[in-house]
Amino acid sequence: MKKYFALAIAFFGCLCSLTAQKAYISAYSGEVAVLRVNGKLLACQPYLAVAFGDLVVTGPSGTATIFVPGRESVDLAEDSALGFFSRGPGTAPEAYFSLIAGSATSSAFSENSNEGIFVDDEPIALSSKQEKYSAQLARLRDGAGEKETRASLAEARAALERHAAKRAALETSYADATAALLAANEEYAKLLVAGNVTALRPFESATLFPAQDRRSAIIADIRYRNVSSFAIRRFILSPLYMRAKTRFRNDALAAEIAEISRSFEIPAEGSNAAP
Repeated sequence: MKKYFALAIAFFGCLCSLTAQKAYISAYSGEVAVLRVNGKLLACQPYLAVAFGDLVVTGPSGTATIFVPGRESVDLAEDSALGFFSRGPGTAPEAYFSLIAGSATSSAFSENSNEGIFVDDEPIALSSKQEKYSAQLARLRDGAGEKETRASLAEARAALERHAAKRAALETSYADATAALLAANEEYAKLLVAGNVTALRPFESATLFPAQDRRSAIIADIRYRNVSSFAIRRFILSPLYMRAKTRFRNDALAAEIAEISRSFEIPAEGSNAAP
């Protein structure tokens, strides 16, 4: 019982650290919504908080400005999707934006800032000057034809395959990290039961806390893969499917899109949860 209590206390500390960092929507116009990590879609309102794992999505006439207090801001263009994530250990999470689809202009408040947004899964450092980024994925305009639809489908599938491959590797790392944390927790529980106070601190710093940090960092990365894949399926593939089905009346293309979407379903998609 003591070992689970100790693990719960340490995990609660990680959660407190993670929830401390938030972004906010300081300005918006047109169609803007926030998809929460639990799957709930909220219409935008002034200074709506954006937490880790949330997505900000704009429609054909929507724009939004998202900022992290004291750090950077991102101006999200129309027909775009931007995720807010964390990486690194849960005790010291590093916040970042990921431009999943569309385009955005971003600026940092410090020339030495190494924070940034991810575009096509690659980190891009921000500078004090405004810079514009465009994701490879794009939500097609109403006038796009079947050729553009197929091109967008190919790009979306490539992105999903990339996330799936990296997630598979992360799942192996997650299993190893979980086993290591459980082993560390068992040793920690023995020290607690024995009342070996002098050995607790060294064990925490050398073994227990690093094991917790490694596992929480893997969970954060898995969550990024899950949410990104979910966003691509919902905001890229679903509109492509409706376009193929209703506009082009191409049942074969619609069936191909549906099969791609099904093949990249992830566990607990509704909550965008990590293991």
